[in-house]
Amino acid sequence: MKTVTTIGGILLLGALALTRGSAFPPIKRHAHDSIHSLRGGSFFREREKIQPEGSVLVGNISQALQRIFSRSGAGINNAAQAFRLTDLAAILCWAFLPHIVLRFVSDRVVNKTIRRKNPLQFDDTPYLAPISKLICQMGQLGLLVYFGELFLVFLGGLGVPQLEGKPKLLASLVFSVWVAQLLCALTSHLLDEAFKRYHAGNQSLSSRKVIYDRFIDAAIYLIVTLLFLDYNSIDVGVAIASLLTLGGVSSIVVGLALKEPVTEIVQGTNLLLSDKFSTGDTIRLGDGSMCTVDEMRWTDITMRGSDNSFLRMPHSQVAKSRIVNLSRMPHSQVSQELKIPNKGNAKIKVLLEDIQKEMRKSCPLLIDDSSEPFRVHWTDLDGDKAVISIESHFRIPRLGNAYWENRQEVLTAISRAVEKYNAEDEKQEDSNNSTRKKQDDSKRNKRNQK
Repeated sequence: MKTVTTIGGILLLGALALTRGSAFPPIKRHAHDSIHSLRGGSFFREREKIQPEGSVLVGNISQALQRIFSRSGAGINNAAQAFRLTDLAAILCWAFLPHIVLRFVSDRVVNKTIRRKNPLQFDDTPYLAPISKLICQMGQLGLLVYFGELFLVFLGGLGVPQLEGKPKLLASLVFSVWVAQLLCALTSHLLDEAFKRYHAGNQSLSSRKVIYDRFIDAAIYLIVTLLFLDYNSIDVGVAIASLLTLGGVSSIVVGLALKEPVTEIVQGTNLLLSDKFSTGDTIRLGDGSMCTVDEMRWTDITMRGSDNSFLRMPHSQVAKSRIVNLSRMPHSQVSQELKIPNKGNAKIKVLLEDIQKEMRKSCPLLIDDSSEPFRVHWTDLDGDKAVISIESHFRIPRLGNAYWENRQEVLTAISRAVEKYNAEDEKQEDSNNSTRKKQDDSKRNKRNQK
């Protein structure tokens, strides 16, 4: 093995000596010319002639990639120099350690001393859990900002211009959005508590609560945006002017793009102001389907069907539909149509009176004071049968078990009256059969006597 290595080294040195010397000048000259042409001679000059003037992609993609790869080492070097392990460890502790510490304090200390008789789970504590969540969220956002700033340092190493002040802009943007969301959640909670305290049981006011909540959220985001622009010294006038200089075509494009969302927002606001329904109401749409309003968003409504399937409908589609709010109907109606054998006017009139008596006796919530119709009438003839129509109203909402139990009582009362109507015929038939039997027996006795 050593002999082969020695021979190979001697041959390599000899080849290098031949190429560096003047033993083969034509070969050397030809190789030099070939390398020169590949480095930037006629080969690349011909390619430059093919590239059109003012091109955006042709010939520029490879150069951009080459520039990025050639400068990536400098970007990584800058990011590595800016990175500090102690900074990352401190942010990680800030992001995750408070939750662990406060949970330990709640479970191991507070529950065994202060709340010994009534211990609570950490997630159910009124103060410790929200405080730990707030602190950890701040730390996690700080972790996001830290890696974002490292990425900006990496971009600076690549030669990306105008990065001065961008770390400040990034941090203020992230924390501004977080503060706005936190304030919106806080005001929504306070609004819910206020409506529960002062308007408990008034379901129709929930739509007003949604309107107040949306306007408060819009005001919070507007104030936070203005503070963000002021903190970063951003001139809003210059930005608006630059947008206006884009021309009429861009304005048309933006207008067409925003037409549908703005329309849905306006339609949703109109629905809330009209107070046709609110969250939690059960409604019946124009196609006859019944569903419960689960959530009213900015552009659509989420509804839950009777089979617990969820449906999202735009506000414009809901506004065009015929809607019946069943949850806001204080009274309910029960209507029936009977077809019974026609046994004469007198018997049918007795049946109508019996149905009214049975319903009044069995249904105490029946509306019988002329404010709502209570009708039991003979309305039609169907061959040898009489058609009886029953229309009744009750002081019971259309929804819930109370309605169906009352409907069952109505049907039971009607059934009792109809059974009584049929039972009289059975009694009459039994009486006729008994009389006929007696007559037959008397005739038989007479024949036997003869």
